[in-house]
Amino acid sequence: MRIVLWASPASRRAMNARLTQIAGAAVINATSEAEVLAALSEADVLTLQVFNYTAAIAKAARENAPKLRFFQLLTVGYDRLLKEKIPDTLTIATAGESLSPVVAEHALALILALQRRVPESLTLQAQRKWDSSVMGRMASLDRKTIAVVGFGSIGREIGRMAKAFGARVIGVSRSAKPSPHADVVRPIKELDAVLAEADIVAIATPLTDETKGMFDAARIARMKDGAFLVNIARGPVADTTALAAALVSGKLAGAGLDVTDPEPPPPDHPIWTAPNLILTPHVAVGGASAALAAFAGDNIERFMRGEPPQAVVKL
Repeated sequence: MRIVLWASPASRRAMNARLTQIAGAAVINATSEAEVLAALSEADVLTLQVFNYTAAIAKAARENAPKLRFFQLLTVGYDRLLKEKIPDTLTIATAGESLSPVVAEHALALILALQRRVPESLTLQAQRKWDSSVMGRMASLDRKTIAVVGFGSIGREIGRMAKAFGARVIGVSRSAKPSPHADVVRPIKELDAVLAEADIVAIATPLTDETKGMFDAARIARMKDGAFLVNIARGPVADTTALAAALVSGKLAGAGLDVTDPEPPPPDHPIWTAPNLILTPHVAVGGASAALAAFAGDNIERFMRGEPPQAVVKL
C-alpha cells in the first residue's frame, strides 16, 4: 500500500512515526505539488492538508491515479474539495475531532488575552513602562455570555473550556441539539437575537455557501456594543474590512483572528492597524501533530484492513 504524504515538517515527522508502524505501508514523502504529482500514479492513499489540494493535484487524482482509493485530510475543513470534481471511487476522511482541543485552546487564548489586555501589557513592557492603569480596562470571562457560532466538535470544546472559566455559553448550530457544554443551543435562524446578548462571539463554523459572508457589516452592527469577536474558523465567514471598521469605531471592544479574508491581508489593509486586535497567521492547529498523526494513522490502517474509516465526508 503506497501512501503519498504532503505535510508540514512537524506533522510529517509524527505521521511517518505512525505510518511506519503499519505493516505493508510504503510512505512517499512529498514536499511540493510537483512531488505529489510525480507519485500519484502509483498511490493507493493520499494524505495532505486541504490547502494543498491544488487544481493540478485534483486533475491528476481524476485522470492519472488508477489505484487511488482513500484521501485522508490533515485538516477538519474540506471546503476546497467542494470546488473540485472528486473521483467517485475515492473515500474522503477529515481529521475528525483530533484537532478540536488545540483549536479551542487557541480560541480561549485569544479571548483571555483580550479580556486581560495582554497586548497592552506587552506594549508597555517593550517601552519599559510600569503602568497599572491597564488594570482598569481588564475584564473577566466569569459570568460573561459567550456565543459559539458553529457548535460542532471545535465549538463544543470552546464551550466546555469557557464554562470552566464561569462563562454562560450559548451554542448556535443548524440542529440546535442540546449539549452539556452549553447552557443553551439555539438554531442558526436565531443568530441575530443571540448576538444582541453576547459579550463574546467565537466563530467556529465551517466555510460553506451558507456561512460565507455570515459576519458582514450588517451582522457585526447587530452585535452588542463593546463585544469581542474571535474567528478560528475560515476567513471568508467574516468580512475582514468590516471588522477593522468596527474596531476603529469602537463598536467592538476587541477581536482575535487566526484567519482573514484575504489571507494574508495585503500590507495596506486596515486590519493591520486596527486597535485592540490580536492577529495570528492561521496557526490554531499548532501543537496537534501527535494527536493528528494518531487519528490519521489509525484511519489509514482501518482503510487498509477493509474497515470503515472515521470522519468520512460525502461531497
